[in-house]
Amino acid sequence: MRELLNQAKGHVWICKTKDEGEARELERRYHVSSKQYVGDELHVRLISAAPPRTKCSPCEATLEDAYIYIANKEP
Repeated sequence: MRELLNQAKGHVWICKTKDEGEARELERRYHVSSKQYVGDELHVRLISAAPPRTKCSPCEATLEDAYIYIANKEP
């Protein structure tokens, strides 16, 4: 499990938005592992080999994130 998490390290991001249109755009452009409302913000957790082109913060990978990253990694 640790090796899977290490592979995904640095490829998981959390983006916070109040705009549902922006959240849908993130879903079109990236692999999303989860979405959650926190107060009036939508927190979108996404997987990307490179930093997203929108304001996001890096976060720790979960096993689910690692699976999504590895399953969608380009050879």
